[in-house]
Amino acid sequence: MEQHEQLRKYNRWRRGDKRLKMPDPKELGELIDSVADRLEVLEREHAEFFERWHDERRKRETLANDVERCYRMLLSEPDTKGALFKAENILREALAEANAKTHNAESSTPKSVTRTPG
Repeated sequence: MEQHEQLRKYNRWRRGDKRLKMPDPKELGELIDSVADRLEVLEREHAEFFERWHDERRKRETLANDVERCYRMLLSEPDTKGALFKAENILREALAEANAKTHNAESSTPKSVTRTPG
């Protein structure tokens, strides 16, 4: 039986289901500890996932702003050659910054560690 099923069965007993017998307190304590350990890992991984998601969203927004800035500069610059040079610099810097952020995020992201109940 899965852990969530065991907890639901215990809860039905606790709420007065007369068809169920009282669970062993030691086994119940071990079940609760095990589920709490799993929940702790899931909550941490959930938080890490959303932090990475928000970091990626911020990078996309920054890159979109740089592209927009480049586009507006191209529209307003009368010197075509100068405009292309400026656009190249804007885009090169934006890509380098995006790559640096990605590299830094990958090297600083901790690996998930699952604790063993003990």
